[in-house]
Amino acid sequence: MAAALGAALALLCGCAAETDDWATPAAAWIQGYDQAFEDEGIEHALYYSHEARLDLSMLMSRNDIAAGRAAAMQMSRLEYGPVLEHGGLFLGPEGVVRTVALYWEYYDEARAALRHYRIGDDGIESIVSMAPTWIGYTIAHGQGDALAAAERIAADYLDAWNSGDPEAIRAVYAREATLTDGIAGTSAQGREQIAALSDARHAVQPVTAGEALPPFVLQADAGPPDDTPAVFFFLDLTRPREPAEVWLIVRSEESCPGESVVALTLDRELDVVSEQRFRSLASLRECGGPDQVPTGWWTGRSLPVSFSERVTGTVATPDGEVEMRNGSAAADALVRWAFGRFSLAGLAPPVVSSIAFDPFHPRCDSMPGYADWSEGTTAILVCLDSAGIGAPSGSGAEVGDFVDLPRQGHLVLHELGHAWLLDNLDAEQQRQLMQQVAAESWNSSDDRWRERGVEWAAESLAWGLRGQAGSSVPLGSPACAALAEGFRIVTGTEPLTPCDEP
Repeated sequence: MAAALGAALALLCGCAAETDDWATPAAAWIQGYDQAFEDEGIEHALYYSHEARLDLSMLMSRNDIAAGRAAAMQMSRLEYGPVLEHGGLFLGPEGVVRTVALYWEYYDEARAALRHYRIGDDGIESIVSMAPTWIGYTIAHGQGDALAAAERIAADYLDAWNSGDPEAIRAVYAREATLTDGIAGTSAQGREQIAALSDARHAVQPVTAGEALPPFVLQADAGPPDDTPAVFFFLDLTRPREPAEVWLIVRSEESCPGESVVALTLDRELDVVSEQRFRSLASLRECGGPDQVPTGWWTGRSLPVSFSERVTGTVATPDGEVEMRNGSAAADALVRWAFGRFSLAGLAPPVVSSIAFDPFHPRCDSMPGYADWSEGTTAILVCLDSAGIGAPSGSGAEVGDFVDLPRQGHLVLHELGHAWLLDNLDAEQQRQLMQQVAAESWNSSDDRWRERGVEWAAESLAWGLRGQAGSSVPLGSPACAALAEGFRIVTGTEPLTPCDEP
């Protein structure tokens, strides 16, 4: 991993990696995300948090918002939004900002956007795209007032700070406004404190569209002059005639601190209620970085490991420790509950070496789970996202703890059932079960899933252990009595799940 990190940094900046450089993991992680995305596989899922949110509403329509890792991945692959070119990185302690050039299938042209990636402990929490003020935004929303307002707010902001006049600066901000620059370690609460920063602020000028974006996107995207300030904006769609946020790229007249992105959040009076600054990574490297190394989303960050290989801990079972991969508190509790169901039924625990939760594994395209036997033990793959399982409704291992998670609990019991069958079922039991369910084979790949005896056995086990009434949909919803008899054949005991029918 260290070698990969160093190689990624060398590609980014053409310099030797330094382990104490705070920008090294930040740059390498973002490049890893870009590469995973361009590879068009599922590896870029590793970079999203479970609740990731993708907002493209400013670029196309109000419906282009996706919530959740899987939905964000799906929308990011839509034909009208692939990234053609990325701009430089602007860093803040909680995320990254950059310009992007997108290919829009619907219009058969390139378009520009400014993207804010909010990054937390579990990965990218949101990606929000801001539209440039020069696009024909009325195509998407039928409103043009917000364009002019955003440009006016950006101009007022620049004029105020370049004047050095505290009164002019106060006029830009709401009374309780905040200003934060996490990289520089600057913060201010209230417009009086913000105005007091004027003495330490160098005059700034806007970075132009021609400097911030490649020529091909400007030629296609409504043709703004190269010297047009690179100003972007975002709308709250409940108030579409006025911008909710204005973002601009600025450059200090001094060589350092160089370029920054300024994000202005506005109230209904169009006063700035918060300002956040993101520093250009290229400028920071030219300046030697801040005097004190800041902490942020990059702290302790390394390239992500695939879900199936990400060891998150162990779960104690009667037969020993089970390695959990891409687990979570709820997933670990679910596994403990499932093992507890075997004990409650008086059955020996299944012998399992590891359980991996990975909904994006290539094998998950065809089945929801797998139990792979090797060298006397079983490794289980569960095609669920552990972050989305949710907490159990109880804290013990009794019936009802996972009553609100019937699908997840049943799936884990089914795969553990396969491991249990390997050590506890003999040929005569196999014959009896196949005869009882009229299965053509025990486990032939030539037969459909529901026609295999081994799947009937695992399903009967899962049904009998879960303690909750209900049929087995994958088997075609057989009668409760048939499932109960299957459980008796493979275990020699009564199921924990009752049958209401006679």
